[in-house]
Amino acid sequence: MHASIIKAHHYRADLRSKIADYPEIDDYVVSTKTLSPLNSEAIVFKSALQDYDEHQVLLLHQNIRDLRNIYIVLCDLVKPVIG
Repeated sequence: MHASIIKAHHYRADLRSKIADYPEIDDYVVSTKTLSPLNSEAIVFKSALQDYDEHQVLLLHQNIRDLRNIYIVLCDLVKPVIG
């Protein structure tokens, strides 16, 4: 798990340096279509770095949920032994 955190930080740093080195390249900007309150389509631009950060937050939530589930299973296994 520690290696994956280091790998994620290196990837984010590389992405950040590419965005800084090549600001004119549109590949680092992700466009998504959303519906505005007036039911017309609006294009929202976000950077590839923001998209990567959102993905990492989702992975972190998944890891925390997995740890919680493992803890619950361990508690269910240990309770009958102790009590």
